[in-house]
Amino acid sequence: MKTLPVLLLASTTLHAGGIYWSNRGASLLERSLYDGSGRVTVLSSAGANVRGLALDLTNNLIYYADNGADILYKLKLDGTGRTTILSVGPGAFPADLRLNLAAGHLYYCDQQKAHIRRINLDGTNAVTLVTDTAYQPYYLDLDIPGGKIYWGDFDGSPSDSGNVFRMNLDGSGRETVVTGNLQTRGVGVDAAGGYLYWVNRNAGKVMRCRLADLPVNATDTAKAQTLYASLDTPHGMVLDTRAGKIYWVDTATNGTPGTLGDQAVSRGSMDGTGPHEVLVSLGSEPWDIDIDPRCLTYGEWVARFFARNPGAAAVEEADPDRDGIANLMECGLALHPQQPDAAALPAVFLLSHEGAAFPAIRYTRRTGVAKLSVLPQYSTDLDFWWDETSPTDGIPPLVEVSVVPQPENLETVTVRSIFSLEQRPRQYFRMKAILAL
Repeated sequence: MKTLPVLLLASTTLHAGGIYWSNRGASLLERSLYDGSGRVTVLSSAGANVRGLALDLTNNLIYYADNGADILYKLKLDGTGRTTILSVGPGAFPADLRLNLAAGHLYYCDQQKAHIRRINLDGTNAVTLVTDTAYQPYYLDLDIPGGKIYWGDFDGSPSDSGNVFRMNLDGSGRETVVTGNLQTRGVGVDAAGGYLYWVNRNAGKVMRCRLADLPVNATDTAKAQTLYASLDTPHGMVLDTRAGKIYWVDTATNGTPGTLGDQAVSRGSMDGTGPHEVLVSLGSEPWDIDIDPRCLTYGEWVARFFARNPGAAAVEEADPDRDGIANLMECGLALHPQQPDAAALPAVFLLSHEGAAFPAIRYTRRTGVAKLSVLPQYSTDLDFWWDETSPTDGIPPLVEVSVVPQPENLETVTVRSIFSLEQRPRQYFRMKAILAL
């Protein structure tokens, strides 16, 4: 396949998603923007003991567990329309849940009944996948492409507490993958990046290891990396893999002096190099957390990808990772502003059509960001550049071949020239990002 020239141009002048958590101490479901600003109550009187929480961004729903009523609920992201999915009591302790939307399944841990179950999203067809009274399941995460469930136990025996286990989505193939924690209160898997993350509750740490190194002992510093320490009682976590961020909450129930992020929502970088940012101080016990990564404004995108108060590094024209692509273009093309990511740039190639080869460009663009447009431009002389905003007296030189929706309000677009390479041997593409006033 022949490679053709690509140029990138950013044109500026500028202008939701956010974080959701269960506030067990105040019986609330709450949310804020990615940097902790704009805190609001999503649902008051959410329950006597709200625990695990997961977002369904396809249908704009929140699923959560109330251990006080022993009920799994769902409601809209705006806090309306709460309905019961499943009553799991009496004698239950629903602690955490995760969704497999493609299969129509919800998985949840029950610490008191010591099992992990799978149900349909409407609460029907309950299947018990594992029962473990010695190591009671408490937090879990799904690696859906890899077909795995990861979970941490509540206590375990005094000499071997805080394990992390793994099994297939159907409950087969159980194995122990992490030992040596001082209680596990959150797990997260980044299968594409090749890491398992977990919260070491009583050690006050957020940790990770390579999937290739499993099984590991949490005390093995050669394989188990501490990302953030000096925490009190970290609970729950969610990974924002595209932004390279990890979010967690801290109940502060251990009461350890001199710790950071007590009774608060915090975040850091997934490799541990960024600062520990305390985003929202609550004054009560948060329990679990999830994130809606959809950005509705350029400012939201900045709050998601940068540390708080980033200054000039986050303006539209800036290029903090020095990869030649300005922030506005990074936003529009779903790139990372602080990590050079040339591999994700638009690809120019020859597309076969009716027996001829036509120059084409394929790119991923972010949709739904207020006043932001990302356009392919076309030229034959590198002087005049045509795009869909240009006046034309004839047939536009570009035709859209396909648009494939992706998660996070993204879509992959393929556009080709109407002229074959034989008709016009010199044809060029570049991208333009425009943020309207």
